[in-house]
Amino acid sequence: KDIYKSPLKLFYSRSIAAPEGAVKLTKAGGAVRYGLLYARDAAPPDSVQDDGFSVSERENADDYYGTTSVARLQWDLSKETTLGFMFLDRGLLRANKGAYVEGAPREAGNQVIGLDGQSFITPQFKAVFGAFLSQSSDLDEQALTGHALMSKLMFREDAWRLMADFFRVTEGFRSEAGYLPRDGGYNQFFIKFDGYHRSENPWAREVSPGIWVGAHVGDDGEVSERRYGVNTYWRFGPRIWLIPVYNRIAERIDGAWLDTNRFRFFFGVQTFRSFDVKVGFRAGDEIIRSDELLEEGQAPYVGASFQPEVVLNLRPLPQLTLGASARQRIIWDAVGGEELSNEPIARVSGRWFFSRAFDVRGILEWDELDGVLSGDVLLSYEPQPGTVAYVGYRHGGRLEGEGPLLEERAFFMKLSLLNLL
Repeated sequence: KDIYKSPLKLFYSRSIAAPEGAVKLTKAGGAVRYGLLYARDAAPPDSVQDDGFSVSERENADDYYGTTSVARLQWDLSKETTLGFMFLDRGLLRANKGAYVEGAPREAGNQVIGLDGQSFITPQFKAVFGAFLSQSSDLDEQALTGHALMSKLMFREDAWRLMADFFRVTEGFRSEAGYLPRDGGYNQFFIKFDGYHRSENPWAREVSPGIWVGAHVGDDGEVSERRYGVNTYWRFGPRIWLIPVYNRIAERIDGAWLDTNRFRFFFGVQTFRSFDVKVGFRAGDEIIRSDELLEEGQAPYVGASFQPEVVLNLRPLPQLTLGASARQRIIWDAVGGEELSNEPIARVSGRWFFSRAFDVRGILEWDELDGVLSGDVLLSYEPQPGTVAYVGYRHGGRLEGEGPLLEERAFFMKLSLLNLL
């Protein structure tokens, strides 16, 4: 998943940060499927792409709430072809209109509409396409319009697969209900080849090497990013696997290229019914950029990073599942240089099944960088697939001085009914 990330995550559920309430209606089976969602957000998160859709730094930030509306439709034209339609609406609205101060921003809205689809042209050849339009009016009263296009082609045989992607995102395109990690005004290309080898040899049950190249090209024709890399998935023994990955990524910043080498290695064991573990790390160069550097007139530069991670799952009893994970991301200004950031996060979880339909789950997480300890408890009742009721409580606080400082406390409920209509 880290090898390639699509730039078109048009809907991202975490863009709804503190829902006061939400309603969802879905139809999952048959030739026609649809989904409808509406949510009201008491504290909408800041935009990752446009400050005009961010309220946290504004004087009247508490006056705003967010709304998110999603409509999704998929229609199977045949066994080989599916057509889809999507509509998204994201709004920032003032809750207390009577307290409006002259000159303060009023309201903001962003709408996205589009068509997409996929088709198996042959059993081995698959094509995916999409075209989306957006219009926006932000809190700074700036009006924007834009479009995004995507196409994916994949040809697969038993022993190999070839995949090619193309994306175009214009400068004015926004999807505030989603997550677009890069500003618009570029074209993205990506090509990847994978091989597949399977055998009864316990040291090579499955081996899948891959190689890829990719680039970002601006609307002016200038290449802003180029990358290539290799990876291998290797499974041996009953359920033992490892994945080494190498990425070389270069970014053009202020006319100069910054080249980085990044490595990833993970090893996992899923052999035992009551025990599985994943251990690994990410390491390599890291481009250091921040608002502080810009204020000091310093250009981004190449530093170093290391991120170890371990995930453990246990099932000591048929009714009980336990989990634990720990990861730590350390960034230096150079190899062996000054430490700039250290972000350790630890998490433990447990789940107890009173019956097949009724269970309780608990999670406790410690973020040492921010000094935040958080936990939640969730009771769920699922008498049949698709019909479920959740009741949960979340409590989080930053540990300061002699005792905890409360930052978050939330009570939430969710009800999902199957075949209501």
